[in-house]
Amino acid sequence: GGRDDVSALWGRIGSNLTLTCKAKGVTLEKAQKKFASILKAKLNDSPPYIEVTPNNDGQSVATAGSQAAPGTVRAVIARVIPQLCGSLTDETELEPYLLNDLYVMEEKFNGKRKEVIKAGHKLSITNKQGQTTGVGMLPKTQAEFLKVSFDFTVDTEDEPVGGGCMLLDILTIRNQPVDRRTGDERREMLEAFYQEAGFDPKVIRLAEQVNGQKAKRDFLARLKKTKAEGCIFKNRRAAYLPGEAGRAEWFNTKFQATASCMVDAVMVGGKRSIALALWDGRKRVSVGKCAIPVNKVMPEGVNTVVEIRYIYAEHGSNKLNQPFYLGPRDDVGINECRISQLKYKQREAGPGL
Repeated sequence: GGRDDVSALWGRIGSNLTLTCKAKGVTLEKAQKKFASILKAKLNDSPPYIEVTPNNDGQSVATAGSQAAPGTVRAVIARVIPQLCGSLTDETELEPYLLNDLYVMEEKFNGKRKEVIKAGHKLSITNKQGQTTGVGMLPKTQAEFLKVSFDFTVDTEDEPVGGGCMLLDILTIRNQPVDRRTGDERREMLEAFYQEAGFDPKVIRLAEQVNGQKAKRDFLARLKKTKAEGCIFKNRRAAYLPGEAGRAEWFNTKFQATASCMVDAVMVGGKRSIALALWDGRKRVSVGKCAIPVNKVMPEGVNTVVEIRYIYAEHGSNKLNQPFYLGPRDDVGINECRISQLKYKQREAGPGL
């Protein structure tokens, strides 16, 4: 029987939402009428919004941009979350995957994961969090995708070292979801898609994939020689599993130590440097400072996520040895900045050990 304010949170799914007061001091009945009025207006917008329910967020692969009417992309639908990888922390853990032909091997790239959705004459690009973004994907790359005559959804690594965009997987093609197909089937479709699309190979490339013990060992040696970031092993028989679910089927390892860190402070000591932090459980811990090269833009502020390359982390202090700033990571959330990423300096054996 009391009276309350009616407020609404609005903004893109996955972004920092804005709180707005819609009505002050109203009854529950009036609040419900106000809600119904706002909802009706949004569902009648052009293009319309989609009502999200506990059992339907309107953002599955099957209803991604390739399923929209030609020439339209509904921003709320374009939330395709890429498959994540389990981590192999020690090189000895690679051996079972090198021996087992169930797992194919690819290079791990150091760009940014982007899901590219083409619907009609428009592209929608989502990052690792499933948030709509255009950051980092150059106009010439988008132009290559747009010249394809049919709709599709592909998993890519945007702007790795060497530039361009790397095709990793395919999720929909010509209005048909293929994410539930096996890895082998999707790879065959991806290769056919690449050939039919006729991309400029200087702009869009197809990730190399190998299988067989000798081929994988030779590939591993080549990746190390060329100082690649790492490698990935993918289950040939598994479907594409977005987000955390994918960690049971895909596994990667890094040849170089890198970590996604939160910015704790900017311009530390008045210099071009930042303080870094990671989550240790629910505790936020410092992992040291890092200088920002003069040819790099300073991070925007506290809680910005940045990528840091380092030699090793110190036991006890968790400080990063010789940290080097690689750049911002708009595709990584602060909840992913965990201390479990770190590789520590190998302990020296004591006397008699």
